Amino acid sequence: MLKGEFVMENVRNNKGVTLVALAITVILMSIITLVVIRFISDDDGILIKAKDITEDYKDEQVIEESMEDRVKEEAKDMIR
Repeated sequence: MLKGEFVMENVRNNKGVTLVALAITVILMSIITLVVIRFISDDDGILIKAKDITEDYKDEQVIEESMEDRVKEEAKDMIR
């Protein structure tokens, strides 16, 4: 076997390993993607929690604004 033939044979063998590595990478990425999608969109996922927290924040903001208005009215009454 000549040196050039050896190099070509080595290149052919590496292609197989590359295809196997590519297949494993695609499978792993698919599994990771499925896990992340399930984690995000589950009934107790991040999106639902974010929505709940946003609603809680808005409710607390309304309560705080009403308390602020009440304190302002009390302060006005004290000044009079």
